[in-house]
Amino acid sequence: MLHITTNYTLQMLCRTKCGTSRRNAAYEQKKKLSKLLALYLPYVVIGLVATNLGEAWRLAAGKELGDKIVSLMDTLPAAFSNPLPSLHLFDLFIGLCCGAGMRLAVYLKGKNAKKYRHGMEYGSARWSA
Repeated sequence: MLHITTNYTLQMLCRTKCGTSRRNAAYEQKKKLSKLLALYLPYVVIGLVATNLGEAWRLAAGKELGDKIVSLMDTLPAAFSNPLPSLHLFDLFIGLCCGAGMRLAVYLKGKNAKKYRHGMEYGSARWSA
């Protein structure tokens, strides 16, 4: 009888531990997902807004670069009049490039900031007066 009770107790202990562990794993996964979403959401929004830039470029009249840029100023209000992103393939590509470019710029800025020592003099004090 003691042997059966011990096995039953061990089984119940294992079940509660495994159940808790599964809940904790699901919570950790949800926490990681929300952290990634918060980290990359601004770049997605920038990319979706930049699809309107692609639409303005596509709608601009002119075959040469100078004509297209001058005409782009006239088509920007028309492209941004619709707040929804454009789903044309070229526009989505422009949005992807803008979002990725912003992420790259922030990454490089953060990587370069590690060389700066906060609270310490930057450079050599040996040459000061």
